[in-house]
Amino acid sequence: MSDTGKVQSSPTPEKTQVVQEIEQQFRKSAPDVLEAVPIEKRKELVEFIATEISIRQGPLPDPAEIAAYDSVIPNGAERIMKMVEDQASHRRDVQRRCVESNCKQVTRGQYLAFFLSMTFGALATYAAISGQPTFASVLGGGTLVSLAGAFLLSKRMEKEGSQVSTQIPSSAPHQKAQAKIAGARNPRRK
Repeated sequence: MSDTGKVQSSPTPEKTQVVQEIEQQFRKSAPDVLEAVPIEKRKELVEFIATEISIRQGPLPDPAEIAAYDSVIPNGAERIMKMVEDQASHRRDVQRRCVESNCKQVTRGQYLAFFLSMTFGALATYAAISGQPTFASVLGGGTLVSLAGAFLLSKRMEKEGSQVSTQIPSSAPHQKAQAKIAGARNPRRK
């Protein structure tokens, strides 16, 4: 970095080619814009416009970065791959346990609903035999309405939230936004 706060970079053939292509596009589409800029500032302007933004999402860094880590940290690439593999294994394990837990919860709910419906059905039958038809119909009807309502509610919730309930949030997905400067100046760095 120089004393003026500008980021210095050595021109590569790719950068030079991109700068030339942008300058040609300027000359074709808006020649008056390029001509309005002083000659000594044109290259800087074109290089600034030639900024490349790369966005990656996923557990692995860019292959070039993995190689860079490997050159700086002993076995860096191997350690990064091990970390990614361990994280993926952990995520699958958590997902498997969540699915198993949801299945057990549904099974327990079904057993409980069966037990309660049989209990209240038997009580309603006993009340009807004992000469209490109003109480028996309220108890039996209330049980049926409650079970039907719970069933319909669970189906509706399953339908609405099927995508949300089956997805396990990943633990901090690796998101990266990296700006690669094609020129010698980046106004955001000082």
